[in-house]
Amino acid sequence: MKPKIALAAGAVALAAGLAIAFFFQEHAVAAGNVPKFEPDPSWPKPLPHNWMLGGIGGIVVDSHDHIWVANRPRSLQKNDTYAAADPPEADCCVPAPPVLEFDMAGNLVQGLGRSRRGL
Repeated sequence: MKPKIALAAGAVALAAGLAIAFFFQEHAVAAGNVPKFEPDPSWPKPLPHNWMLGGIGGIVVDSHDHIWVANRPRSLQKNDTYAAADPPEADCCVPAPPVLEFDMAGNLVQGLGRSRRGL
């Protein structure tokens, strides 16, 4: 009997939470307070060393407002890594390190780790 009561209480709490969320969402829309996000094509700034980003696994902002990006260098196609070959097969590109730190302006602070493809 107790599991049914707990399940019912959970359902009521979920319904109440959703109702409150919809209430505030409707009022925020009516007041024009809904944030609008737009991509910034100039962020980040060009990377050094002909680095190229692969798939992004995550992004975190630290207490200093620096943006940490988890890059997936092994997700790049072979033709995107010709400069990493030994000897290089082209002028561009080399997989960027797996962890990159940027400041708020998009400047690279540091890259940590090594990609395994060609480096």
